[in-house]
This record gives sequence, C-alpha cells and structure tokens, in this order.
Amino acid sequence: MCSGEDCVVRGWGRTIYPATIFDFLNEEYINPVTGEVDLSYTFLALLEHFENRAILLDGYPSDFGTWDGYWHFTHLWHKGEQLN
Repeated sequence: MCSGEDCVVRGWGRTIYPATIFDFLNEEYINPVTGEVDLSYTFLALLEHFENRAILLDGYPSDFGTWDGYWHFTHLWHKGEQLN
C-alpha cells in the first residue's frame, strides 16, 4: 500500500454505478447557478446510500477519452516512454 509524502494515487479506470443512480440525477441535485444536475451533489448523496470500493492497481494512468489525452499519451507510447 502507498503511504507517506511521496505517495501519489490517481484515479483511473472505470466506475460502475447501480441503476438506481438515476434516482440521484434529478432536480433535487441541481446546481442553482448552472441549472444543471451537479454531479458533486449526486456523488455526495450516493456515499450515504451505497458502499464504495476502490482497488489500488500498479501501472500508469492514461486518458484516451479526449483528443488532448489521446494525443498526449499516444505520442508518449510511440516514443516508448513510460506513461506517468
């Protein structure tokens, strides 16, 4: 397990939510400034209702979900650099 000042834990991978998450994506969780459902409100509410688990994995995070992330990590991958 990682500990101490030199420890860096990054979130990566996938998140799996129960189907009941849709009960938390309604007007009760709307941000009054933006008028949109605020996921930070939703996720805080989920903590009160569902068990949360995480797994610490070895490896390097990479984000291919955006063009910027795809370009950045693909460029490093083709150069043979570690993705950290």
